[in-house]
Amino acid sequence: MITGSPQANHFFLHEGGRSLYAVHYFPRAVPSRGGILFVPAFMEEQNKSRRMVAEQARRLADAGWHVLQLDLTGCGDSAGNHAEASWDAWLDDIAAGQRWLAAQVAGPFWYWGMRLGALLCMHSLQRHPQRDLGLLFWQPVISGAQYVQQVLRLRLAGDAAGRDGGATTTAALMARLQAGETLEVAGYGLAPALMLPMAEAKAVLPAEVRRIEWLEVSPRSEAALTVVAQRQVEAWSAQTDIAARVVRGPSFWQTLEIEAAPDLLVETLGAVGR
Repeated sequence: MITGSPQANHFFLHEGGRSLYAVHYFPRAVPSRGGILFVPAFMEEQNKSRRMVAEQARRLADAGWHVLQLDLTGCGDSAGNHAEASWDAWLDDIAAGQRWLAAQVAGPFWYWGMRLGALLCMHSLQRHPQRDLGLLFWQPVISGAQYVQQVLRLRLAGDAAGRDGGATTTAALMARLQAGETLEVAGYGLAPALMLPMAEAKAVLPAEVRRIEWLEVSPRSEAALTVVAQRQVEAWSAQTDIAARVVRGPSFWQTLEIEAAPDLLVETLGAVGR
């Protein structure tokens, strides 16, 4: 039985020229139940969700899990700036985190992806396959093209407010990325090496994933998965064990104030414990 409060070790993970800020949450007592690698959301969604992620990581550690939380290259306290980030670098960052975690604790292992982090998990596992891995998704992004359009609309909103030279279109912004220009959106530099592969990314089921736990949040008590999400779940259900459900709570990754979704915390503990 796991007893005692979890601890957290803050450090920099140095590998292959990268310097990634990381937090390792771990239980005081043994045996451990395995390891969970958290892959964050994008831009302000990452900042808005930090409190929820930290609270969930502490609860997971208290239940016996080792949890590694990373800031990817150019994000948070990791080396580089956001305009230097690339999709390829982020996929490799995730694999570096998994190697570090696997050196600390025996499996089983989970990749836990928040929003865009879910899409990054899938594509990192395609490049760096892992055996017998579980995927835990929080409000996953499953279409990079659609998500990039949403991000670029933030730039349009800034333009319309007169902060950046007048309105344009998302197609025009994509053309500027394709021409090699780095765009600034909501204070973040977004390089073509990040945004163009992101726009091409689609939900893919990596080989040898043993289980997927797909959790979404809605303020409505009777909410269900979107039609697109339900189709994806049904497509994967023939290939792996997958459970998907919606829990009640605020969209904490995009609310003006920092908010929490307590039901999601409880459901997540149950999901990885099944």
